[in-house]
Amino acid sequence: MGTIARSAFFSASLVALAGPASSQDMRPLAEVAVNAAAPYAPARCAGLYQAMMEWIGIDRMGDETWGQMDTARESLIMFSAWIAQDTSGGTIERQVELAVRDVRNIADLYLARMEANYASGGQAFGEDDVIQGDLTLCKSITETLQ
Repeated sequence: MGTIARSAFFSASLVALAGPASSQDMRPLAEVAVNAAAPYAPARCAGLYQAMMEWIGIDRMGDETWGQMDTARESLIMFSAWIAQDTSGGTIERQVELAVRDVRNIADLYLARMEANYASGGQAFGEDDVIQGDLTLCKSITETLQ
């Protein structure tokens, strides 16, 4: 195996080992939002909503609930982008791209957490205090945006 192949294999192994464990290390949004970058809270909420949508699916969630959550997710992405543009500058288009990237990464952490929860206890998020607390806070943030 060549040096590049070994390096790629090693990097992939580290990511695979760190992935699910880091999702379980997620701290509650209420705890981290105090010191996080200003755009983080709405991006994290959008990531939570995206993960919920992907885990539950439109068939089980229903069209109306799916649409409401998707609208909230999009509003939170835009809110995060506007905050980032206000604090960092750049174009709104670029800030939206960055927010969408962040939301995808956050959603992946929540999904890994849901998968681990389901595998170990049969419930993806019903008994997860971090996810439940984040849902409560995100609902409040979302209602404030409306």
